[in-house]
Amino acid sequence: MLLNCPELRDLSNNHLSGQIPEELNQLQNLFMLKLEYNNISGDVMSLANCLSLTVLNVSYNNLVGFIPTAKNFSRFPPESFVGNPGLCGYWLSSHCRAPRPSERVSISKAAILGIALGAMVILLMILFAACRPHHPKPFTVGPPVKLGSPSYVSLSA
Repeated sequence: MLLNCPELRDLSNNHLSGQIPEELNQLQNLFMLKLEYNNISGDVMSLANCLSLTVLNVSYNNLVGFIPTAKNFSRFPPESFVGNPGLCGYWLSSHCRAPRPSERVSISKAAILGIALGAMVILLMILFAACRPHHPKPFTVGPPVKLGSPSYVSLSA
């Protein structure tokens, strides 16, 4: 459908949504494309091979990803890309970061089973020690000593 519309130029402020169509790469006479102030998502890579573009404005959309620096993208000013918090690259002075892996750590079933068995063994040891009757035997090494009145020892010479 877009191949039959080489006169596309200004589609700004039209509440457009979705991704930029890949078919735009095939429009050889597309010199200007203004898509600002829409709800366009996805990335701008579908426009990387539109070598005839001399004016591009995709600002204030929901675009994400890296802005290429090669081919025709070197012609476009930073204002062509502003207002897209998910875009990064040279023009926006925001460096693209690799996505962080999720913070969630996966624990194997064997590790969970080992932890559970270890906890049960410790619990059983505590229960056994707490429930075991404890009757200490009196200390008997020699004859029992009868305690009487205290005696004093004087060390005088």
